[in-house]
Amino acid sequence: RFRCAPCHAPDGAENAKLAKENGEEMTWIRREGPEATMKFLVEKQIVLPKAADKSMLLLKPLNLVKHGGGQKMLTGDLTYKAFRTWIEDYGKIVNDQYAQGLFGRFLTHRFVQSQITDHGS
Repeated sequence: RFRCAPCHAPDGAENAKLAKENGEEMTWIRREGPEATMKFLVEKQIVLPKAADKSMLLLKPLNLVKHGGGQKMLTGDLTYKAFRTWIEDYGKIVNDQYAQGLFGRFLTHRFVQSQITDHGS
């Protein structure tokens, strides 16, 4: 995400020039915070919660779709995995599949572990 800020955050060093040349979608990191950023990403179809692998937020930094900043990640590297997992989990949350998301799996695991610990003695 820090690689993204210079071009995609409203106060980023390159943002004003790039937004003027390429439109408002360049500024997908919103001043109003994470919720506003996510809403913008989904409304502009930069993030596709039902098809994470087709999201521009992955395809552009992979340079599979032309990205003015060039390639910023490789398929399968830690950055790619983090972004893809985040998009997939968001999709599961909004499609009422929360228990299947990463955080849901973590909570389920913690709940099961607590039940074993609390009731296993």
